[in-house]
Amino acid sequence: MYLLIVYNDLKQERICGLFKFKFVKDVVKWSNRVITHSDINTPNSRYKSYKKLFKIVRLKKIPK
Repeated sequence: MYLLIVYNDLKQERICGLFKFKFVKDVVKWSNRVITHSDINTPNSRYKSYKKLFKIVRLKKIPK
């Protein structure tokens, strides 16, 4: 499971939306390839672009 977090600002202080997906390819398809596989583990960069408005977090399954 993956959680897509969409922010309102580049500082990532205000959340605009949360979306849950089963696979990363579903995120890529939903975003019309704006978000790619390489955007999952991006380190903090010094450049401010629209990519800072999205964050993909992997959700771990909790054992029963």
